[in-house]
Amino acid sequence: MVKRKIFSVLFALVLALGVTLPMATPVMAATYYVAPGDSIQAAVDSASWGDTIILNDGTFNDYATVTVGTSGITIKAANPGQAILHGGDGPAFRLADGLSDVAFEGLVIQNRTGWRGGGIEAWDRTTSNINVRNNQFLNNTYNGILVGSEGGYIHTNWTVRSNVVTGNGFAGIELTNVQDSEIRGNTVAGGTVGILVQARNTIADSGVVTIGGVRVMGNTVSGAVWTGVYILAMASGPTEPFDPIGGAWATLEGVMFQGNSVDQSDAGWGAWVYGYLEGYIDNARVIRNTFTSDDGPGVGIFGNATNTKVVNNTFVNCAPEVTDYGEDTKLPPYGPPGE
Repeated sequence: MVKRKIFSVLFALVLALGVTLPMATPVMAATYYVAPGDSIQAAVDSASWGDTIILNDGTFNDYATVTVGTSGITIKAANPGQAILHGGDGPAFRLADGLSDVAFEGLVIQNRTGWRGGGIEAWDRTTSNINVRNNQFLNNTYNGILVGSEGGYIHTNWTVRSNVVTGNGFAGIELTNVQDSEIRGNTVAGGTVGILVQARNTIADSGVVTIGGVRVMGNTVSGAVWTGVYILAMASGPTEPFDPIGGAWATLEGVMFQGNSVDQSDAGWGAWVYGYLEGYIDNARVIRNTFTSDDGPGVGIFGNATNTKVVNNTFVNCAPEVTDYGEDTKLPPYGPPGE
């Protein structure tokens, strides 16, 4: 009340003296239109917070990776599914360290090749508040969406929703060291792993990386070679034979995997929950999903996985439905993931 009264008196005095207060000039958001053959990178570099980059209908062929270093922008198709980013080497979009509040909407990214050829990548950096919705990631050599780190960076508040992700070489959608995020309502088919959620640490003497608050809900997953869904924690070397890393731990807490449909007929496991080496999974929830197979396995719980709840799921032709080898310290005898 006091502050409001003082402001009223001062405002009345200003009016009486005829003083004109300077007015702030609003900054108008800009829209950039990019046609096939034009530079997407140039539009991204010119944009500022609040701007929108619209890709016109057509095929954008074999262009170089676009580095997104401007926060607060939206990159979208003029008409969903009609801006086709075809071919080219590496990821279509690579997000810069510290990027936040960026959205990708309605794009088709397909047939990317080479090292980490895929759709959207944010690796070994920190990002936050990123929305990837209503896109298509098709037949890329690596991941459709790759977000994560080897342990030195944490991402927060990613939303991956209502995308079609099919035929990618490794994971359709990967969130590694990404907390307080969700993967919801996507259609994911093929690849080695459909959806991968992971806590990972490969940095010696770095202590523990702890990730929580990830929700995987309402997705349709099918046909992955290893497993439809992989909930993984690992603290080991980044490549086989995955040697232990001294002074490094990784913990994945409270992953919620709920309301998904996983069809792994003629393919691998429905879901793995795996705490590997000094990786620990606590309180994972596998609830009200449907797992379909042709006498293949449903849900497997391995390694350092504690208090995993597998309840109210429907298993169709899965054998076994649930395999539970989760323990505090004992690693199953059959080796690291993928063997």
